[in-house]
Amino acid sequence: MKEQSKTKVARRDFLRALGAGAAVSAAAPLATDLSAWELAQFGWVRFRADSGRSLRCRLGGEPSSSGGESVLLGSEDNVAVISMFLGRSAPLPPPKGTLYGAGCTRRG
Repeated sequence: MKEQSKTKVARRDFLRALGAGAAVSAAAPLATDLSAWELAQFGWVRFRADSGRSLRCRLGGEPSSSGGESVLLGSEDNVAVISMFLGRSAPLPPPKGTLYGAGCTRRG
């Protein structure tokens, strides 16, 4: 039998081929202690969540560069966003006109 050569495809390349390249490129430098299976489970739970009750939060910051790489330096508003996520305060959307503003919104 003829042995076929197999090439390995990185997850980033696979997802980029599926059209999710922008999201993967932005998240590629992110270090996490979650396994690939745990990330898949997280995505499935988010997909199945009741959109009327789900809260979408994002941490904000100021764009900067460090060592030739683009990074976001966290803002002091991130503490308030954590409080919103935990239900200790009302969810407020990110300020209008800010590209990387911190805040939470209700989906649905």
